[in-house]
Amino acid sequence: YDVTAVIGKALPWTVILVGITLILSFLIGTVLGAFAAWRRNSRFDSVVTLGSTFIGTLPAFWLALLILFLLGYVLGWFPTSGGYASSMPGWNLDFIADAAYHSFLPAAVLMIVGPIGWILGMRNTMIMNLGEDYVRLARAKGVPDRQIALRYAARNALLPSVTGLALALGSLLGGQILIEQVFDYPGVGRLMGQAISNKDYPLLQALLLLGIVGALLANLIADMIYGILDPRARKASS
Repeated sequence: YDVTAVIGKALPWTVILVGITLILSFLIGTVLGAFAAWRRNSRFDSVVTLGSTFIGTLPAFWLALLILFLLGYVLGWFPTSGGYASSMPGWNLDFIADAAYHSFLPAAVLMIVGPIGWILGMRNTMIMNLGEDYVRLARAKGVPDRQIALRYAARNALLPSVTGLALALGSLLGGQILIEQVFDYPGVGRLMGQAISNKDYPLLQALLLLGIVGALLANLIADMIYGILDPRARKASS
C-alpha cells in the first residue's frame, strides 16, 4: 500500500481537530493566565490556579473515558466512535456538520486539558515581569494600569508562550494517540497506534519522520516569530 496515501487520509482530521483546539486553548489560557496574574491573590486567581492545577493532575485519557461514558453511552448525546457517519465524505455542509458532531467529544477533552499549561505559564511569567524595574518606572510615570498590564507586562510575558505555541503546532502532526484511540477518531494518532500494534514499521517510520519534520519547521518558525516580537533579539542580531 501507499504510505503517503494512508497518512494523507488521516492527517487532515488531526490537523483540524488538534489545530483548532490548540489555538483556542492558547488564546483562552493566555487571557486567563494574564488576568489571574494581574489580579493575583484574588478569588479569581485562586479559582483559576487551583482549578488548573487539579485538572492538570487528571490523566487526559481518564477524562476522555469519563466523558465518553457519560455523554456517549449514558446520555447518548454524541457518537461514541468514528469521525463521521456519512458514507460519502466531501466538502459540503452536511458532511462538515456530521464531522463536527462526531468531533465534539474529543475536542471537549482537548479543550479541558489544553489551556492548563498556558494558564499557569502565562500567570507565572507575567507575575515575574510585573516585578521588573520597567513596570515600576511606568507606574511612577503615571501610566494607566490597563496600559501597563497589556503593553508592558503581558507583551513580554507572551514571548515564551508564543514560542511554546509554535513548537506545539509542530508536534500536532504526531496527533493525540490516546485521545484518538479512545474515541476511535480517524486521525494520525490512531493511525500511529495501529502501526505500533500491527508492527507496521514502514508506516511508523513515515509518521515519525513527519513528526520530526514538523518539530524542526516549528522550531524555525518560533525563532523567526521571537525575533519579530522581541526588539531586543533584533537589536542583538544587528
